[in-house]
Amino acid sequence: MEEKIIGYDVREMWYKVPYDFRMGSKLVKMLSADHTLWSPIFHHGGYGDLSEKDREEMAYGMIELPPMSRVGVNSHLWSDLADMLNDLRPYRCAEGKPYWVVAITLRAEDLERKSRAIGREMWPRDPESNPDSIQGDWVLVGYDVTSVWTESMIVGRLPSEAEAEDVAELTRELNEYGLFPSMEKADEFKTRWDTAFPDEKPHLVYGIWRIEETRYRPR
Repeated sequence: MEEKIIGYDVREMWYKVPYDFRMGSKLVKMLSADHTLWSPIFHHGGYGDLSEKDREEMAYGMIELPPMSRVGVNSHLWSDLADMLNDLRPYRCAEGKPYWVVAITLRAEDLERKSRAIGREMWPRDPESNPDSIQGDWVLVGYDVTSVWTESMIVGRLPSEAEAEDVAELTRELNEYGLFPSMEKADEFKTRWDTAFPDEKPHLVYGIWRIEETRYRPR
């Protein structure tokens, strides 16, 4: 299955949610294409009355995101990797907190879908990213499955009230980051969830690729 890059981001790698998502010691850190579950370094609103100190402690974005007219066509994601890294250059610091620079991909057939969901203006678009293909030194982290509203289906299937048998089946397939290790396995669950939850379909399969590990000091 082909995947296309829809943008680049920098996500925190230091905040540990005090919950194991019923995965026990297998889970290193729950990651997701959903930026509300795995926080980017960029601040793009939505934090309500949280103080700057609380935002920092909870790993919420601390650097103002430039206007999307400069960043790219997909909400919160940069189209040009070099532009993003240049924008963050002043914040690089050996004593800063750890972050991953990542590429976010989408199944090509989802990106090219002609019939978009009604009212779904934020459906991912081809940003003509630069670079526009996965590079040989990037590391696959895993694949996420979201609802058409970009809400993580994986996390949504792991609450305490979920059936133990269903949770056990899902967690067996997930890696240490709470993601599917292959697009084929993610597509299998995407198809299943399209049937089980028709109000949230079509579900989308996102890939997460680690480009580099680095440290930034936002303030």
